[in-house]
Amino acid sequence: MVENRPFGNILAHLILIAGVLVIVFPVYMAFVASTWDPATIANGKLTVPDHPVIPYIEGDGTGPDIWNASVRVFDAVVAKTYGGKRKIHWMEVLAGEKAFNETGNWLPDDTVTACRDYLV
Repeated sequence: MVENRPFGNILAHLILIAGVLVIVFPVYMAFVASTWDPATIANGKLTVPDHPVIPYIEGDGTGPDIWNASVRVFDAVVAKTYGGKRKIHWMEVLAGEKAFNETGNWLPDDTVTACRDYLV
């Protein structure tokens, strides 16, 4: 008699999916890294690529709620304005309580570096 083991089947599928992600995710990230660029300044002129990386700080308290609502508006405005030709890649950087809880630093050097490198 064969037992019906739905959880065993689900676990097998999850392991398969995880294995595929381990293989596919680095390829996807290499693609993303090649298509998303920072804005640049040359000779006093700001140049913004079609797919810029823009760091953001989610904030503490009501910050996550405000960010979740705001980013949808920002993305919709960019999509409507540029007909889908441009899209922003939002890159979270840490500051405040969230940064302190994760890194032990209220304003990590990585945040300062990202804001400088991405012209925020």
